[in-house]
Amino acid sequence: MSGLIASATHLVAAHPHWAAAVAFLLAAAESLAIIGALVPGTPIIVAIGALVALGHLNLWAILAATAAGAVAGDGVSYWIGHRYREGLRKLWPFSRRPELLARAEAHFRQHGIRSILVARFVPVIRSTVPVAAGMLGMAPGRFYAANIASALVWAPAHVLPGVLAGTVLAGLGAVSLRLGLAAAILLLLVLGALWVARGLAVLGLSWFGAGRQALAGWAAARGGIAGHLGRYATAAEHADLRRGALLAALAGGATLGFLVLLEDVAGRETIVRVDAAVLGLVGSLHTEWTDPVMLAATRLGDTVMNVLVSALIVGWLLLRRQFRLAAGVLVAILGAAAAMTAIKLGVQAGRPPLLTPIAPGFSFPSGHSSMAAVTLGLLGWLVAAGAPGRWRRPVLGAITVLIALIAFSRIYLAAHWPSDVVGGLLLGLIVVSGLAAWFGPIPPRAVAPMPLVGLVAAALLLVGGARIATHIGPDLAVLQANALRPLPLPAPWREGGWRSVAAYRSDLGGEDEEPFLLQWQGDAASLAAALGDWQKLPPWSLANVAQVLGMGGPAMALPALPVMDRGVTPLLILARPDGAEDRRLVLRAWRSGREDPAAPGHPLLVVSVTRETVAPIAGLLWLPRPAGERACPSIALGLPTVPTGRMLTPRDGGCGGVLRLGPA
Repeated sequence: MSGLIASATHLVAAHPHWAAAVAFLLAAAESLAIIGALVPGTPIIVAIGALVALGHLNLWAILAATAAGAVAGDGVSYWIGHRYREGLRKLWPFSRRPELLARAEAHFRQHGIRSILVARFVPVIRSTVPVAAGMLGMAPGRFYAANIASALVWAPAHVLPGVLAGTVLAGLGAVSLRLGLAAAILLLLVLGALWVARGLAVLGLSWFGAGRQALAGWAAARGGIAGHLGRYATAAEHADLRRGALLAALAGGATLGFLVLLEDVAGRETIVRVDAAVLGLVGSLHTEWTDPVMLAATRLGDTVMNVLVSALIVGWLLLRRQFRLAAGVLVAILGAAAAMTAIKLGVQAGRPPLLTPIAPGFSFPSGHSSMAAVTLGLLGWLVAAGAPGRWRRPVLGAITVLIALIAFSRIYLAAHWPSDVVGGLLLGLIVVSGLAAWFGPIPPRAVAPMPLVGLVAAALLLVGGARIATHIGPDLAVLQANALRPLPLPAPWREGGWRSVAAYRSDLGGEDEEPFLLQWQGDAASLAAALGDWQKLPPWSLANVAQVLGMGGPAMALPALPVMDRGVTPLLILARPDGAEDRRLVLRAWRSGREDPAAPGHPLLVVSVTRETVAPIAGLLWLPRPAGERACPSIALGLPTVPTGRMLTPRDGGCGGVLRLGPA
């Protein structure tokens, strides 16, 4: 299914003139009786919306086509019901699955015309309620009034989220492909964690329910001890027994997965190459903006916070006079910590090599991931047992996301190999599911977990926030110490060493962007002083955000995007007009990452110049975008520089010309 979605999206991107037709057909097919459930229309329509934001498609054409397709699809379904009436019950698939029509009929009888409006947003009955409306004799005028009204709401509700996501990613991509990819990965991490957790729960319960029915049918036809045990296990009054068996099976599966992973890690097998590849990919996503986020996440999973959360859980259970449960939770937490330590000492796996270690000790399994999964997982178990229905899913979703962020932060910061993190999560799953299976169902009022959730949230915000504020400076210093330190040039800079400095700005994967026209030995202040006719642009603030969000304005009045080189923001951004109100030249300077052996300690900057024009993204964001690729020979006039004779080709909106060294 994911391959079909990707293929359809690539087809639309490659042939934008087909986009409206594809949107029409998808919206219509998703609303058709019988086949609607088989068509992945929604994710493809959302992806088409993202292409609108990238400037490939017309927003109003896509909205109109999507709405028209939704009206047509529901219209065909209504006609089928109106034409065949009761005869539909004898036709496939309704003859084999009568509940499809029964559910739609019940919804229509209960809500009347409102069911047409509501059903379009409910996947289970979306394509069958129009059929039921036709079968039950709803007047065509009333049906089409509701049909068109719902389509006019449904189309923007599916297209505009894609436009918004595409706009955000386009804006981040304009700053840095690395930052855009990091944002996309974090978004996928959050959504994936929620989807996997929900999917595993639904799939597990579905399989368990099907297994129960099969076992009940088998046991009913047999006598003896086997039949008696089968009937006992599948009886309605023994639901708790089946729930315990499901949790025990989950703990057993996690144990098997952990042992397989442990064998690979201890034997230094294929997992070593996988670890290195994944760690290298995640390491390429570092930016100055995502580093603090990941450092904050990892602080929320350190020993102090885990001890605090554990104390709150045990203390709350004692306050509720649940002494046996409190003892079990305490033993589980201490046992997990002891097992984790023993495995670390037994395996003695090394951490990723860093100039300054992020954390001491052995690597497998990850302590942060293990204990976050145990403490927060136990909190989730109590929430699942006793939280009100309206709060249960949001709280469990937030807990899942926090565990996932803490775990991912350990890979991002290169404190652990990916296998360490997976092992830690499996260890946490073993402990939580095993304890839940051992204790069985908990009376909802016995725990009353929502005040406990509030206490834990307050602890994370107050204590965790204070610890983050206290340690963020030193943590960033350690992280920066592990970044690429300036490498000495193979020869003095002016004696040919300049040839070893990067000639083009580099984004994710080392792809060349615009050229560096100038190498400057000195700090940003000395460069700004030499560029007397260049101006500072306004900073990002609430005062100019209205110009960015829909109004536009003169190019020199808009802030500059802090385009990144190797994940680092510029030290200096200056600009000057380029002949028209909506055009400008923007100069950016970065650290080169290299050092002149003849002048150690003196910064060596690289400078690019880009022609930019103010252009809208989907009519929502007015941002200066690169425009035009040509030589800019006047850039170096007035600067005390020395030409090298090396000609750089203009690329990605950046100015080309002769590379120069300065100051002369």
